[in-house]
Amino acid sequence: MKLTSIILATFCLMPLPTKADSALKELLIIAEHNHPQIDYLRAAENLSLAKIQELQAQLQPQVRLQSELSYTIAEHKNYPRFANTLALNYPLSDPMLSAGEEVAISDMQSQSLLLEAGLQQIRLAAAQSYYQYWQEQAQLDYLQRERDFLIDLLFQVEERMQLGIEALEDMAQVESRLQQNRRTRLQSQSKLDTLRTALREQLGIIDRPEIALPSFNTKAIADEKPIVPEDLLEAYVNPLEQKAFSTREESIWQLLVMHNPKVEAIQQQVKTARKKIAQQKHFAAPRIEAFSALVYNDSNRNFYDDMTGIKAGIRLNAPLYLAGQDKALSAQARAQMHQLQALQRDQENQLIALAENSWQQIRNLYQQRAVQLKALNTAQCYLETIEHALVSGDSDTLELLEAQRKVYQVQSSLPQIEAQISQLKSKLFWALGMPLS
Repeated sequence: MKLTSIILATFCLMPLPTKADSALKELLIIAEHNHPQIDYLRAAENLSLAKIQELQAQLQPQVRLQSELSYTIAEHKNYPRFANTLALNYPLSDPMLSAGEEVAISDMQSQSLLLEAGLQQIRLAAAQSYYQYWQEQAQLDYLQRERDFLIDLLFQVEERMQLGIEALEDMAQVESRLQQNRRTRLQSQSKLDTLRTALREQLGIIDRPEIALPSFNTKAIADEKPIVPEDLLEAYVNPLEQKAFSTREESIWQLLVMHNPKVEAIQQQVKTARKKIAQQKHFAAPRIEAFSALVYNDSNRNFYDDMTGIKAGIRLNAPLYLAGQDKALSAQARAQMHQLQALQRDQENQLIALAENSWQQIRNLYQQRAVQLKALNTAQCYLETIEHALVSGDSDTLELLEAQRKVYQVQSSLPQIEAQISQLKSKLFWALGMPLS
């Protein structure tokens, strides 16, 4: 078999993960079901729902039974006492409590968005680790193919030495490359083991050895066009929202990051803070409730509240002087809202910078990829030339090794570029609140 054929068969272009990579999808599902941070956020959402239910219950009629059977031993007389009250209370007007229900509902919506933001963050971390692992695995695959090539070459050098065509120095060079390849493969395998552990930690299953990672088989994908911000705007943003913003590039990124669940969660928290401010205005409002009670108290007229019957009425609870407590609570609510508004701006600024930088780097990497593909074609042509020259005796094994090394360098850089593109795309899509897979 010709040397060029061996090389070209060994160092074919490595395919990349697809958008719909089944391994990545499986990893995201594992993370969503096992990461403790997601469990924490789900519990927070359930807690906020329980608070709504508690407030709604307080706005409904409530029935309580108070029953007492006692025996009093006094200095001059001993007597038993029966005291039973079945009471019904129904809030007719409680502005503070009603406003609190609105606050709780808004807070639950915030928790739901925080859960989605947490899911997106976990998905991003898993995707980043996955592409990093895939990149290193692709490098190891290249090293293994280089090893196979060098072994085949070594056999051919031995055969040519027996014919007096090759020198002992050529064999030493090939063996030296084999040793170097072995050291690099060991380093790559060690790095893969470390990355696998990091990936399990990102998925939240490092403490669950019974959950296995999927196999990371690479799959070919078609070339994609560079990302255009205007296309993203048209695909993901409502036309009514677009009209409210300028068409300048900076405004496009600003509008796109508004759909990040982190930003949406903070926006909802700002709304909750506004509702808290409105709630505090009712802090000093009168509270009115209707009540009714069925009473049976009997101590043979030895205790003051002996009676049997029904009582009903309306109860008013109106604070007359609060020493500024209501104003202090309103000030706290306003300060909290201002904090959240500042946090929202800060988060938007970070996401806009991340989105724009990721997009710029993706464009540059596509250009680098095109350059490397041209360089690969040149290196392969040069390799074929050296192979023919070797057959005719106008070249030697050392030149062949150098030509092969150049082909390897270019080919091994392509998976790195593709992995970086995939990592940057996942960052970009995360910043814009778009699906990562």
